[in-house]
Amino acid sequence: MNPSEANPSVKDQARETADFLMWWLSPALMLVAGFFVWLSHFRSGFHIDDVHQILSNRAISDGAFWRMLTDPRAFSSLREYADYRPLVLLTYFFDYRIAGTDSASFFQLQSFFWFVLLLLAVYLLFVIIPGAEHRTAVLAAALFAFHPIAADTVNYLARRGTILGAIGLVLGMCLWIYWPSRMPARIPFDMNKVPTSWLDQMVWEHGAEVNELYALSKTWSLGLHLYPVFVGMLCEPSVAAFPLLALAYSRLFEPGAKWKRFVAPSILCSAYLALHAIVTWQYSGPFRQPAMTYWSAQPLVIVRGFYHFLFPTAFGLDTSVDGTFSTATLAMAFAGLLVMVAAAILTGRAAEWRGVSFGLWWYLLAFVPRILEPQRTLDTSWSLFIPMIGLALAASRMVWIIWTSLPNFPWPKLGLVVMIGYSFALVAILGGLGWATYKRSVVWTSDVDLWQDAANSNPFSSRASVNAALASQDDLDDTTAVEYFERARLLTASDPVTEYKLAFGLDKLGYDGEAEKHMKRAVAMLPNHSIAFAQYSRWLLNHRRVPEALEYARKAAALGSEDVLSRLVMMEIYAEQYDWSLVRTAADEVLRVEPDQPKAQHYLAIAQYSLAQADRAEGRSKEPANADDLLAASVVYYQHKRYDQCVDAAKKALKLQPNLPEAYANIATAYHSMGKLDESIEATRELLHLRPNLYFAASDLQVLLHEKAVAEGKKPPVAQAASPKKN
Repeated sequence: MNPSEANPSVKDQARETADFLMWWLSPALMLVAGFFVWLSHFRSGFHIDDVHQILSNRAISDGAFWRMLTDPRAFSSLREYADYRPLVLLTYFFDYRIAGTDSASFFQLQSFFWFVLLLLAVYLLFVIIPGAEHRTAVLAAALFAFHPIAADTVNYLARRGTILGAIGLVLGMCLWIYWPSRMPARIPFDMNKVPTSWLDQMVWEHGAEVNELYALSKTWSLGLHLYPVFVGMLCEPSVAAFPLLALAYSRLFEPGAKWKRFVAPSILCSAYLALHAIVTWQYSGPFRQPAMTYWSAQPLVIVRGFYHFLFPTAFGLDTSVDGTFSTATLAMAFAGLLVMVAAAILTGRAAEWRGVSFGLWWYLLAFVPRILEPQRTLDTSWSLFIPMIGLALAASRMVWIIWTSLPNFPWPKLGLVVMIGYSFALVAILGGLGWATYKRSVVWTSDVDLWQDAANSNPFSSRASVNAALASQDDLDDTTAVEYFERARLLTASDPVTEYKLAFGLDKLGYDGEAEKHMKRAVAMLPNHSIAFAQYSRWLLNHRRVPEALEYARKAAALGSEDVLSRLVMMEIYAEQYDWSLVRTAADEVLRVEPDQPKAQHYLAIAQYSLAQADRAEGRSKEPANADDLLAASVVYYQHKRYDQCVDAAKKALKLQPNLPEAYANIATAYHSMGKLDESIEATRELLHLRPNLYFAASDLQVLLHEKAVAEGKKPPVAQAASPKKN
């Protein structure tokens, strides 16, 4: 006799014990552990894109609701980061009104609130998929919640839209599956109960009518699943993958579904995706990856994402996928993608494995909207957030299949050991994932930790190394900054922003020539955009190459009507040249875009004061005035480059007071600035006639005679002396 048949209660007890440990005690422990796993999340601050998207975004601080809902430029204070995700901005405005921007804690609290709602929605979806139940749904939600890939999205406030979009996508799938085919036949009203309250009376009187209306509503094509999907797309455009996911579900679990059911979601999602690309491309197009490079890299991105789901130990914020991969690497990635597609097809043939198949299809198809519209980078950690939901489903279903397929051991005690060991192995895996997620959240507590981790995790990423160096400089750690800059200069930057950031970093290290090469590469990458020209103009001005700086600043201003940096450069150059009219014009253009820009406000005040002085001087010169007033007006005219009026005011002073040496000095200097050497020489000689012992005037005369001889092609009469002094 088989020992297990002799004592069946022992086997049942073993399975019940293991079942309790795996499916009821473990979830309770995971809830407690989840609190500690995500505890460090609330210490995360503002990072990278949070600055221009939240902190310096005037649409949020001003509460410009209509602009947030209609204008892509409202998404960021930087024009090149314009995007259309209006509902995300409204959540930021809510946080801003309650807590301000002094601390990111409340912002992080709201992000985590949406993440918890997403976990509940994921659980609900996994429960209603055919073949699923509470235990597999709990495990899938736990895998998703504890995986370190989720940490980069949840901790990064600028990626809150990905969480909100995922909620819309998951709820849309829940409604697609449940409504109306799996709705109850009728609402279970108790029509035979004697009414004892007003509610019972309402049921008794109208219950039958409500049930008739309910039965009729199940025949209507309400498209309820489209509402959360549309809301999700207003937060994250990749939610437009919904029709593909619905198609995959229907082919696996509802093979008789009518094709007309897919028409409305397909039209809505494809139209929105196209519209989003049209309205945002004019701003961000130059900063996106070249289409062919981007598309050819996506098989590698998908395969790497699958690898990182299984082995997340070397996962970092930045990626080493930079478009320089070899043909062999691309071929291997494409082969890996084909293997995943084949696995999804094969597992879909067996009813027991269709949940695994749907999870794999979810992972693959969720990338499609992002693939169709090239992004700024080839790969990011948050691009895996929504696809990872599918992998969590596939993994949990495989765990369940293995659990139910464990052999019936003839020795009950050994069976008990195997099942308990399997349970604890799963708990250990979840614990390891939770620890990795905790460590990822700790990294997000400061910019230095975040970017140094990114650079160390991806040593071939120039962007990560440059940002790690800049963060170290901000933290006053110049030694570490030099180390990361040295690493970055040996790598090839693949985007213009990294190029000019690296140029400024190398400049601080004294590599001027190499820095300028990177500046020119940035300009070459963005020949029709203002930002690279503006950064180059700033670099040239820092090196006192003023004419070149002004040339590039003007090019940048011509390319970008809202480029602030180029106008700040022009403003500084014009101020050095005392051209206060142009200073005022440049400052006004800056303040039109950024009304609180402090440098523009400062220069505008100086320009207005100087121009007011010029107006007062002009008024004094037109009215009956003494020679001193006219001389003062002459000086002001010269400072504003109004040389003709400078000469005119000085000559008027001479009419009132002949033989005034200061007037001749002003006339000589103004004529020299106008390029009129003969007139300048004549005025200087008059000055020397009045003051023969004036050394600087004699020196200026020698210089003027030298310049005239050179201009006429004659031999200079004397060696060049010091330049004429200006009043």
